Amino acid sequence: MFRLRTSWVVAAIAAGCLGATLGVAIGAEAARPQDVVVTRDDGRGPDSCRPAAIGERLVEFSTALRRADLSTLREVWNGPFAWFYVGLPKRRDIYAREPKKALAAVRRRDGLPLRLSEVEIDFDRSWGYPAVNMVYGGSWGPKRRHLEGKGFMLCERPAIRVWSTAVGRKHRPHRDGELCPAPPDGTDPPSLVVCTRRR
Repeated sequence: MFRLRTSWVVAAIAAGCLGATLGVAIGAEAARPQDVVVTRDDGRGPDSCRPAAIGERLVEFSTALRRADLSTLREVWNGPFAWFYVGLPKRRDIYAREPKKALAAVRRRDGLPLRLSEVEIDFDRSWGYPAVNMVYGGSWGPKRRHLEGKGFMLCERPAIRVWSTAVGRKHRPHRDGELCPAPPDGTDPPSLVVCTRRR
């Protein structure tokens, strides 16, 4: 049985105006393919749990959220599922405890303008199967509001079991270096930086 860890639930940041509808396109930058850059890898866990593999899956997942790609999202959520949560200003939170409700929320909004920029992962086998805990940062919508969150992903299926995001009213995205070592100079700005947890 899955034991919910309350530390994964990220409270929504204080209410403020989004200044844009949730279904709005994020612009040309968001439409560009997103590369994955690994800046720290401690070598723990199977290849499917390593930063490069997790990063590729998260790019696929976040792209599917933006494009309302329900087929891809069904695959990601076709497994053990605890919750999908996005805390938004003005109490317009999205909260689903089952995949069909999460899919319905994405479909109603014609996609969610979420873009990840940095993810820190930590290998976890405490549930009896290989998985990773994740802490991430990024931006939301055309005004690139700051977002941060936590999650839990199975490595072998793969399946995202827990996803909790808080969107703030600040007009700055998550800055590289807040979670992971900074990427090399010249790295394409839309790249997703992934690293293992510092020990």
